[in-house]
Amino acid sequence: MKILDIVFRLPNLWNRWFAVFFIVGSAAVTVILHNMSDTALFLPSIWAITAALFGGLAWFFMNSPATNDIDKTVCGTRSYNRSVWIFLGIGVLAAVLGLIQAGSTCLNWAVGVYSFVILGLWPLFFYRWRATRVIIGGVLLSSPFLLTAVMLSDFRTGLFPAVLMAMLSWVSLWIRDLEVTISKRTPDADMRIHLIYGKTLAWISTLLFIFGVISLWPWLGELYGQRYFWILVIGVLSPILFFWGRLRQPRTDDSKTALHRLCRILPYTGVILLLAFLFG
Repeated sequence: MKILDIVFRLPNLWNRWFAVFFIVGSAAVTVILHNMSDTALFLPSIWAITAALFGGLAWFFMNSPATNDIDKTVCGTRSYNRSVWIFLGIGVLAAVLGLIQAGSTCLNWAVGVYSFVILGLWPLFFYRWRATRVIIGGVLLSSPFLLTAVMLSDFRTGLFPAVLMAMLSWVSLWIRDLEVTISKRTPDADMRIHLIYGKTLAWISTLLFIFGVISLWPWLGELYGQRYFWILVIGVLSPILFFWGRLRQPRTDDSKTALHRLCRILPYTGVILLLAFLFG
């Protein structure tokens, strides 16, 4: 076994339970960031985390495939659980109560409920367009930051984390979608992914470059400190760029194997980015 194959021993986080954990974790990080810089707001924090939890559970059951493998959902297997509206309704109710208590403006209301509106429309376009699936998926994964921030009446706390998480989610979901597409091919398919999907990888490279530039801005603007910078560089940017380089310019392994390695570590970089926000 090669050293880089240690990556495959990591648990595969591309599953629906991790998505729920990540959504709730994003809301919790925003609450902690607000409470560290301002007066702690207990009840609005509870409403925010509750809204994120039930919104995540609605997404969980809305995308629930016939088995535990998320790939069937990505590839188009439609298994829709109608009870999802119960979770969606509780999430909306918690968000509305939190927004009312915060005395939100019209803009805050729009920002606070847009993710639930998109989530409710999710089944209509999830199985139609790949680009829409990736874009909307990134928006939904970043929305807990904004939802929690407006419910805490501190929009600035969640703005940068939401933007950065949306960018990282778009990169991750696009790469994941490419991996699932390739996995549907026959076993004897060509392994030269970097040549066959060169145009797609070029667009992902552009998006990855934009993410790298934007992610450094909070440190350059002195919004976040040195701990944010080092956690970001060591735990997020360096692993992605290393495995991305192996994909674009394969050496001892084919680019298909490099793609699988990159996909395996992407969810971990999202968790580390949350830690960068928290400690930075």
